[in-house]
Amino acid sequence: MKSLDRAGVATMLMQQADNLDITAIAPTGSPSSFHITRYGRQHYGLVLVRSSDYWTKRIHLARMRPDLLIVWTHDSCVPVEVLSLKTGVLSPAYGGPAVTKRNRYTASVMIGQLMCGLQSAFDTLETLPEATKYRYLARVKELTKRPRGRPLKV
Repeated sequence: MKSLDRAGVATMLMQQADNLDITAIAPTGSPSSFHITRYGRQHYGLVLVRSSDYWTKRIHLARMRPDLLIVWTHDSCVPVEVLSLKTGVLSPAYGGPAVTKRNRYTASVMIGQLMCGLQSAFDTLETLPEATKYRYLARVKELTKRPRGRPLKV
């Protein structure tokens, strides 16, 4: 089975547009970004596989940032609205999936909350062991810098 990529998510967006109440989809200069009209509101949307890619692909450092992320699975806290194609739910900005326990799968939610500057994440961070706390802080520091190479075209 082939793994899901950004082109596959964009294809699913086109197929599910009617079910998601999207009235218009217009392409932009980038292969994975679109001007989308939903409930009469215009959005500049970017297609990603996971919402945590917003941080790992350094979209938050781009000059022109999207105001809507179209993702397959919503797995992190981001400062823009997120439309998950897996569930069909539009999540508000700074809203992420609920975390009941900490593990490697929910670490992206904690990283996203720390990157967004949510006080609840910093309070939770203080309750964690020192090694874990510094590992999270090192990851946040790493994500605030541009990596080498060409940035993702937004």
